Amino acid sequence: MKELFAIPLFSASVLLGCPSTTRPVTGPVVTEPTVAKPSPTASPEADLPLRYRGSWRDPVEQIVFAFDLRLERVGNNLKGRILWTLMATPPGHALADRVNEVGTEHVVGTWDPSTRLVKLKGTHVDSTLLATDEYKLTIASDGASFVGKTRGNQGTWNNDIDGERAEN
Repeated sequence: MKELFAIPLFSASVLLGCPSTTRPVTGPVVTEPTVAKPSPTASPEADLPLRYRGSWRDPVEQIVFAFDLRLERVGNNLKGRILWTLMATPPGHALADRVNEVGTEHVVGTWDPSTRLVKLKGTHVDSTLLATDEYKLTIASDGASFVGKTRGNQGTWNNDIDGERAEN
């Protein structure tokens, strides 16, 4: 710690002009506050894992997809892709015969470290199995998981999505 300055303190009799044998005393030393220096691995940008796996559910149509989300980051901007696998539909649904089919959705978006919110928007898909969507994902403080909502084909934010960190 670095000493900034010391202030001599005097007794009340010296300050008031009264004779005294009291000598000036040195007061407390004022020092710089200790500030923890951030670790390079603790930056807000560093705590967003770039790969997650999980599931997406449409509670109205009762459709379930599994996904593998891979992102690239440039500052707080994101781009990436979501590999989707159709896992379940109700019997007789238009997609029922496509269970286990896969497709890719390409996405762009942003990461806000202060709110831990990832916003993504689909730009295009490579399969008629899919449509582009919008996503709001809240990343856990440890980065190990997220929960979120998607806009879906109906334009409402009723679809649920959640994922866990996956190794690259």
